[in-house]
Amino acid sequence: VYYAPQIEIFKEKGLSAVKEWLEKIYLVEEASDVLHTELSKTELRVTIDKCPVIAYARSLNQELSEYYIEQTRTLYAAIAEASGLGFRLEKYDADGAAEFVFFKQ
Repeated sequence: VYYAPQIEIFKEKGLSAVKEWLEKIYLVEEASDVLHTELSKTELRVTIDKCPVIAYARSLNQELSEYYIEQTRTLYAAIAEASGLGFRLEKYDADGAAEFVFFKQ
């Protein structure tokens, strides 16, 4: 329900709307410098240098669960599916550096 309005935008506007949404998230988190996107007609490739949440938790001497990756994998896959898109997580490491793709099906 929380993502329903955003999913409707993705259905209407496609991959460019996903790109804009991610850019807004990282801007609000003051982490635009770690986000890199490459948009084509059929896919949006995303590279994250490091996860701002993991970096912040470590600055407080805390470690997140080893399952924190599921926030990226499960959430984005569900959003993509509901939007009529595909999602593939290609790389993820302990610092939250990630590479993933949203694509037209």
